[in-house]
Amino acid sequence: MPTQKNDLNQFDQLGTQTVEVNVLWGDSLLHVFHINKDQDFVLSRTKTKNDNQFVVGSNILGNLNQIPVVIHQKEQVRFIVIKDSKLEVEIDNVKTSLKDLIRSGRAIESTDFTDTYEIFLEPSILCRMNIGSLAITAKQVTQAKKIPYAKKLDKTMLVTSIGSALAGLAIITTTHLLVGATNSNILVQVNEDDRLNDLRAFIQRQREHQIKQQQQTNHNEQAAAASQSHSGPDGQMGNRQTQARNGRHAIRNNGEPPHLSRQAARDMVASRGIFVALGTTGPLAGGSSGIVSPFGGLTESGLENQNANGNMNGDNINDAFGFGGLGNSGTGWGANGNGEGVIGVGNLNTNGIGGNGTHGYGINHGSRLSNRGTRGPIVRASAPSVIGLLSPESIRRVVIRNLPQVIHCHEQGLVQNPTLEGRVVVRFIIGSEGTVMGSNIAESNIAVPSVGQCISNAVRRWQFPTPEGGGIVTVNYPFNLQRPE
Repeated sequence: MPTQKNDLNQFDQLGTQTVEVNVLWGDSLLHVFHINKDQDFVLSRTKTKNDNQFVVGSNILGNLNQIPVVIHQKEQVRFIVIKDSKLEVEIDNVKTSLKDLIRSGRAIESTDFTDTYEIFLEPSILCRMNIGSLAITAKQVTQAKKIPYAKKLDKTMLVTSIGSALAGLAIITTTHLLVGATNSNILVQVNEDDRLNDLRAFIQRQREHQIKQQQQTNHNEQAAAASQSHSGPDGQMGNRQTQARNGRHAIRNNGEPPHLSRQAARDMVASRGIFVALGTTGPLAGGSSGIVSPFGGLTESGLENQNANGNMNGDNINDAFGFGGLGNSGTGWGANGNGEGVIGVGNLNTNGIGGNGTHGYGINHGSRLSNRGTRGPIVRASAPSVIGLLSPESIRRVVIRNLPQVIHCHEQGLVQNPTLEGRVVVRFIIGSEGTVMGSNIAESNIAVPSVGQCISNAVRRWQFPTPEGGGIVTVNYPFNLQRPE
């Protein structure tokens, strides 16, 4: 039986020499090009049909439309070096300088391109040139070997696979038709019942909400009625008819022991505890000699022989040109309610019924201080620095939409340091499809390093609009983190 001859092209065979060009941004590899004979590699402003090009912005090209980097000329491969760029050259893994290359004849000053040098790219030479934020490396390499492949298909395996797929499809189709014909009405009925139950629950929640709103409205109206402005004058301290200013307020003595009794307090005692159970009225429920006023009568009584409308403090008991008394900005009845039933003064809302009819301490609140809402950390995204054909406004819209992820990173840092705040600048590259090709921390003064790394990792998951011309965009985006107050 004759042996079959194999085609040598489908098995291992060494390829020819090619130039491998790597484009990097920091430590991130952006793209790898393999430049064959009679091909050139250029940095270009716009995308063209040439596959061996990399699109960059005007910060690198300046006024030029493109810059050649690797060219084939006269059976030689040349690496074009811009004079203002930073160059690193290795020969057999040993670093050397451009001057040494020129001295040894491996580099010359270019006559075809202004302000450039040409390095003859031999197999032992590796060149690296930094232009702006990009780094470009070039080195001759051997093309990869061809991967063996089978020209003939296994017909038995192919027929078996197709048959299994058809059989499975037939079983699924038959089952779907049988189950659908039997249970379609049941499924429809179940779905309708679920929708009706959801509708009933929604209507019930709306009714309960309306009832609660009406109860709150009634409570507010009652509270407002209980806190109407006092009918008396706005304060009683001071007599505006006199010019004297050193007199102090005094209440005439009426012969009764000094005290101050309140009708509201008597009513409160009469409607509570044992007095309600016994149905007690009269003195025991707060009468003239009851519990509320154990020292005598139920009227105000002073220690002086004259009644004077003076200041709270003064040299003598006499009328004085006072400051108005117990008003909104003083100490009197006040224009927004007399605060009857409180242990305190007027509209200050101390313990009891305050100026708006509610009970307790604090401004217009009950037996507790007014509620203080919680406030989480604040993250502000400042204006970004953008290099490329994508507007800062479109980038900012995406950042604002994903800002909760940055807040989450800040909250994780607050667990370790409750006073954590500062500024983080994230540098990232947006590719031609709008995806983030890489990101790192360009600047940070945050005391917890994991916060900045968390933000950098989050940025890599974001999707941005497609840059114009299919190029890449470099962004420096600052985030200001403020701790909660």
